[in-house]
Amino acid sequence: MDSEDPVFHNHLVQVVGAIGGYETSLDASSKKTFIIGDQCIECLRDLKRYLRRDDQTPHRTAFKLLGKLAVLQTALIPILVSKIEINNPQRGFEETKNKIILGAIELMVPLTWPINEAEVESVALELEVLRQYKEAFLKDNVIEVIMSELISVLSTMETQVITEKETTKELGKIRLILSLFRNLLAIRDVKPRSSSSAEIYLRSTLQERIIMEFEKHHVIDLLMSFIATIYDPIYGGWKLLLLECVYWIFVDRDPSLLANV
Repeated sequence: MDSEDPVFHNHLVQVVGAIGGYETSLDASSKKTFIIGDQCIECLRDLKRYLRRDDQTPHRTAFKLLGKLAVLQTALIPILVSKIEINNPQRGFEETKNKIILGAIELMVPLTWPINEAEVESVALELEVLRQYKEAFLKDNVIEVIMSELISVLSTMETQVITEKETTKELGKIRLILSLFRNLLAIRDVKPRSSSSAEIYLRSTLQERIIMEFEKHHVIDLLMSFIATIYDPIYGGWKLLLLECVYWIFVDRDPSLLANV
C-alpha cells in the first residue's frame, strides 16, 4: 500500500483521533483533561494490527503515517501522563483505565522497535521518527509513569496469591516494558556536523539524556536487580532483553572513561 494513499491516510487520522483528545474546561482555570474516546481500546488494537501488517512490506506505510501524525506524542503519552476521563466505562473506571494504559504501552513497543536498515525503504525518515519518539520520552516524566506501572506489577506478584495464568500475564507485562526500555536505548543518535544547528547538537545527546532519565527513575537499578536473578526459572526468559539493554547502554562508550566511573 502506497504511503501517500489518501484513503488510508484519512482512515488513520480518524482512528488516531478516536483514541481521545484534550478538552479545556470552561471555568477560569482552563484546565485541560484528556478525554478517552468511546472506541479507544478498539482503535489501539487496530493500530497494532496495521503495524504488524507493516512487517510484511518494506514500505512500512502505517509506521510512516503514524509518525507523521505523531501518534505517540499526541495520543499515547497523554494516556499515561494526563488526568484522563472515560465516558461510560463498561467494566468500571479503574479496570477500563488499566486496559487502556496497557494498550498504549503495547502500541509503544512496535512503534519504537529498532529497524533493520536493510529491509526498510525509507531509512532516514524512519530513523528521524524514532528519534522524535525517543525525545518524547524525556518529557512529562513519562519514564517515571512507566516505572510505576512496572513496580505495580512486581508488587502484585510479590504480595498477592495469583494463579499460574495470572502470573504468565504479569510476566508478559514486565517483558513488554523491558522491551520498550530496550527499544529506546537502541535508537541511535544523529551524528552532528560542524555546520549543524544547536537543535541538531541537542538531538545528538538523546542517548545520554535517556540514560540519565533511566538513572533518575531507578530503571538502571531495576535492570541490575533483574540481572542478579537471571538464573531464576521464572525470570530467565528476560536474559536476552537484559543483555541487550546493557549492550546499548555501553556500546560506543570510551572504555577509559568507563574505567574511571
